[in-house]
Amino acid sequence: MCSVGDDLFDDNGLMSTIEVSRSKTCNKCKTAETHLVLRNKDAYCKSCFLENVTHKFKSTLGKSRLIRPGNRVLFLYEDNEASTALLHMVRDGLNLNTPKKLNFCPVIVFIEDLYHLTIEERHNVIEQANKVIGEFHFDLFLVSLAQYAGNTGSIDKLICQASEVLPISENDEHELFRNVQPNTSVTNKKELISILKRNLLIEVAKHLDCKFIFTNEISQDIAINLLTNVSLACGNRIPIEAGFCDDIDSQVKILRPLYLFDSKEIEFYTKYNNINYTHSRNEETNPYSSIQTLLEKFVVDLQANFPATINTILKIGDKLDIVKGDISCQLCKIPICEQSSQLTSEESTRFSSLVSTSKIDLADPDLSNKFAPINGKAYCFSCDELSKCLLKR
Repeated sequence: MCSVGDDLFDDNGLMSTIEVSRSKTCNKCKTAETHLVLRNKDAYCKSCFLENVTHKFKSTLGKSRLIRPGNRVLFLYEDNEASTALLHMVRDGLNLNTPKKLNFCPVIVFIEDLYHLTIEERHNVIEQANKVIGEFHFDLFLVSLAQYAGNTGSIDKLICQASEVLPISENDEHELFRNVQPNTSVTNKKELISILKRNLLIEVAKHLDCKFIFTNEISQDIAINLLTNVSLACGNRIPIEAGFCDDIDSQVKILRPLYLFDSKEIEFYTKYNNINYTHSRNEETNPYSSIQTLLEKFVVDLQANFPATINTILKIGDKLDIVKGDISCQLCKIPICEQSSQLTSEESTRFSSLVSTSKIDLADPDLSNKFAPINGKAYCFSCDELSKCLLKR
């Protein structure tokens, strides 16, 4: 073996560890003492951090140029820090007396779907939400997801004001999955709930005359959702759900004003502003019980060791696009890609599944339907698979 250069490290042994220096002063004002470090490199004092968060939020809304003065905006409120932090940012923006003042009318909706809690705990969460929203002087409406899943009439019968009692029962989860196969996986149940909540939000927004919906997803949530869509063969949803604006519906746009924020920024924003937020007992779940929870664990663990993970995933999502067709999926409402003269990945998957079937009846009249073209479909590929879990009515 070659021994040339073996004496280079004879005196030093192993390479010494490089110590990363931490700035003791704020990177922005250069005078105040550092209170927190973001992304392992950006040091901020308390005042500069709050100023930076406020600027990021307003610039995100300002660059879009979508919301006009007087527009009604529906906010989805949930039992987490991000929801309350978003409302606090909006309230501060509405209270300004400068040209940068926010000029829209917020309306808040709370969708009750906390089926892992007891009845008493669910009522307690609603009371907490009512109290928190009352401190911001916003209007709050309540809706039950279980009632929406079994409802065939008008949406106005399901919407309750904060002063009214939202009817909830121990059978709500059973009612929600009443038309779902008993052996349906946790992954498919979570996917179905996600689609139902999105459709419910849009219907509530239309009923309350809101042209926009604000959701509280932060960068981590969007990155997890992007990888989930890839895993569940929902590639047509990625360009729509990975960015700031979801404009699939012609009347209502879903906006994500916190999509550039990470969990640490939200945590310290609520801490420095002494914000009381609605919280409930977390559901104890096995991280390997569903694709959604598994990918959440994967992204969180990877982000802890590689801080650029989430940002990289989001940048990839920004580069993806779809060719919108005239047909939309009846379940998720996402446009189905137009039929191409070339064999698509969906048709290839169907063909592979068909030819690998152990027993094929060539006399089956429905055999050709199993390899039907996209234009004749009512569902996208993912929802077509999901629809197999639904009971036929």
